Amino acid sequence: MPDAPESLTIVPSRHIRKTTLHDVAVVERRADGRIKRAFVNSETVVSTSWGDLVPQFSGDSDGDSRRPRLAAVRLDSEGRLASLALERMQELDTPLGPLPAELVTFHEDGSLKRVFPLNGKLSAYWSWQNEYTLAPEIALPLPAAVRREECAHQTARFINIQLSPDGALRSATLWPGETLDINTPLGPARARVGVSFHENGRLASFEPDTPFCAATLIGEFHAYDPDPEAVSGDVNSLAFAPDGSVCRVTTVQDAIRVEKTDGSVRRFAPQNAGDLCRSSMDLDDPEGMPDAPGPLTVWFDEGKVCIAHGRVGASGALPEPQAVYGLQDAAFSVEPLRRGMALAPLQRSCG
Repeated sequence: MPDAPESLTIVPSRHIRKTTLHDVAVVERRADGRIKRAFVNSETVVSTSWGDLVPQFSGDSDGDSRRPRLAAVRLDSEGRLASLALERMQELDTPLGPLPAELVTFHEDGSLKRVFPLNGKLSAYWSWQNEYTLAPEIALPLPAAVRREECAHQTARFINIQLSPDGALRSATLWPGETLDINTPLGPARARVGVSFHENGRLASFEPDTPFCAATLIGEFHAYDPDPEAVSGDVNSLAFAPDGSVCRVTTVQDAIRVEKTDGSVRRFAPQNAGDLCRSSMDLDDPEGMPDAPGPLTVWFDEGKVCIAHGRVGASGALPEPQAVYGLQDAAFSVEPLRRGMALAPLQRSCG
């Protein structure tokens, strides 16, 4: 239960002014007694470089409502503002242009880290499909390295947008069914789920809307995952090094044959490959489809080839490798599981 009402002071940073909230209820403290999370009980304003933000102070007591009352303020270990849930959707004046937000997270200096246009609570009474209907369309400027000439800004519905401390776009997570047209080091592509970028603005990763042919150090893969890990545009099925070379790929369509110098042969293939069209984020199936195929992930690390069953986690954690080979220690060939087969995009099932 929250503590009795008290005051909370937000330590100032480069982009956020020192602010004292006089009517809060603490719900979590750190080991040293400092406040970590708190409810705000009355209307107040936090002044930032991005506008005057009003923390959420109202909300339904019914836990099944879209906007239940919640602990709107989260502080870091130094007392700086780490995240803020807003009373209503506000338009932020950001380096990427105006962005609507119901939830914002911050870097240590107070610069924007993530902007969430919506912050509804999903429940048995409020699905992600319901939330999607409220998502605003946002014209997002893409980095020059991936921008199509005909569209400097791309309009779509985003779950969240991540920025670097200097205000550059680091990643964008799309709602299911939304796509972006981008340029990649391998040519034009259409991305779903999300895209991420290196500090230099070059493409770090994207989730292909359909199987995308990707030439790697050991052969050509069809990069695609019908059921990506979590809902995050930070980590995707096809990843590039800062120089534009493919450094990691996830596939459900290809197998790898490895022949070592001693003549031994080993073959690696996706698991449950018979269900290549299934997805647990199907727009027509709110129950989900848990038997989606288990992908194969391959990445390259300092002259070595790492092969694993599974996909990269939303945090960037790589799956446990099934095998690691030196590029010079074996012959590799990539074999399509079914020639000419077209996989279903995320929002469809095979029937």
